[in-house]
Amino acid sequence: MTVHLSLHENVWEYIGHNLQIELLFLLGAVTFDVGTLFLLIFNGVTGSIFATAIALHYGVGFLLRGLLPHGVPETLAWLFIATCSFFMGSRLRAYFFQRKEESTTAKEQAGKGVHNSAAIYIFLLFMATLLILLVGFLEAYVSPHLI
Repeated sequence: MTVHLSLHENVWEYIGHNLQIELLFLLGAVTFDVGTLFLLIFNGVTGSIFATAIALHYGVGFLLRGLLPHGVPETLAWLFIATCSFFMGSRLRAYFFQRKEESTTAKEQAGKGVHNSAAIYIFLLFMATLLILLVGFLEAYVSPHLI
């Protein structure tokens, strides 16, 4: 019984952590995508260092069994979220950084672009959130049993 309770708590811990990262990705748009780009690079570098250390110490098979089941959908979720953030950041840049004589036209076009493409990005955000929920369960229930 204690094992199941511990695993249940881990699921929500993993999901909560991943949702916080999702929010950070989306807030990166406010920094005109500098924050989003930093998060992508940081996650890539730290993930690579971690994976290399595990592979060197325990072997590639151990790494693949422990990382692959949740690593692929998690990476896909981060790419979906980063795409949404880059879209929002590009709209913010188009809105704020146009020349004065183009400002009215640019603001109108930026608004049209948001309305025309919003459904796609809302769908990507929804899919990313579903993937994050799936990843939480995979990290808690599947990955520990494969290693």
